[in-house]
Amino acid sequence: MKSVSIEKPGKLYLAGEYAVVKGYHAIILPSKWQLKVTISEQEHFSIMSDQFQSKVTYKVIDYKIDHPYALWKHSVQSVYRYLKFIKVDLKPHHIDISSELHKDQKKWGLGSSGALTIALIDAVLQFHDVILTPLQIYKLGVITQKDLIDKSSFGDLAMSAYQVPLVYKKFTWKKESQALFQDIEKSWDDLLIKPIDISDLPIVIVNTNQPASSYKLVQSVFSNHHNQAQLIEIDRCTTLMYEAIKHKDLNAFMHWMRCHHDALMNLNVKKPLFTEKMKDIIAPMHQEDIAYKFSGAGGGDNMMILCKEEAFNSIIELVPKQYPIINNFIQGVKHVQ
Repeated sequence: MKSVSIEKPGKLYLAGEYAVVKGYHAIILPSKWQLKVTISEQEHFSIMSDQFQSKVTYKVIDYKIDHPYALWKHSVQSVYRYLKFIKVDLKPHHIDISSELHKDQKKWGLGSSGALTIALIDAVLQFHDVILTPLQIYKLGVITQKDLIDKSSFGDLAMSAYQVPLVYKKFTWKKESQALFQDIEKSWDDLLIKPIDISDLPIVIVNTNQPASSYKLVQSVFSNHHNQAQLIEIDRCTTLMYEAIKHKDLNAFMHWMRCHHDALMNLNVKKPLFTEKMKDIIAPMHQEDIAYKFSGAGGGDNMMILCKEEAFNSIIELVPKQYPIINNFIQGVKHVQ
């Protein structure tokens, strides 16, 4: 009996938050925690997840899923339609989803929805002996989520497709154009997905125990036209942080990370991005010895504290014990012994 298993990582933004949605640069790291999709042959269609109460059985009529709306349905429906587009017969199967990205029933802010989209697409395709490149899988993921073109950076899709640290820049999409399946073979204007070498960065990544709603925060930032100058400044800091990584210049990286934090703090928003819990995490530390910023949209999830190599263990000890340190679950950063 044929079976295919695919694992995809979540993501953690190192730099470029908010600006990346508007076509500026970001640096993104993959999680070591994975989302796994296994597809096995059977005589009907069904899906099960460790987030479901019970298995869901569904019908497929002319490549269309006959089932009420669910988060998984959109991605699976899209890849079925792509199989129809390339004239591949659909074979009945069972889909099983399990995720470390909700470890301990907690939202860790590592982009599980993007990992789910990419893992489902890749697994269904491979089950049908269709092999695409990471770039093509990313583009198919974007087409699946084309309703979000103005609201999302799709950086989570890029990370889950490529599975390595990236410098990323969103494509420019012509307003009058529809994202179609034939577009995965075309070049997309301004798109940059560049794997980069990052390892053992002395950054302490701390979970704030406070889940954030990225969508609401992003809408708040983009509803204020005065934030455009800060987005340009965030992009400048991000590109200079990348240059510092390339040249292994930790002092420069620390300087530009502080500037990046300042630019985020200067955004006009309705709700504080840097929370009381974040302030609590850094309170025991000497500010002149570190650089820090939140990762993602702010308002919760994770924050990052950069220090000198020799100070790493002492900074770990200063983090208040109620906040989990998640370094060992992120690629590209120094691990905690």
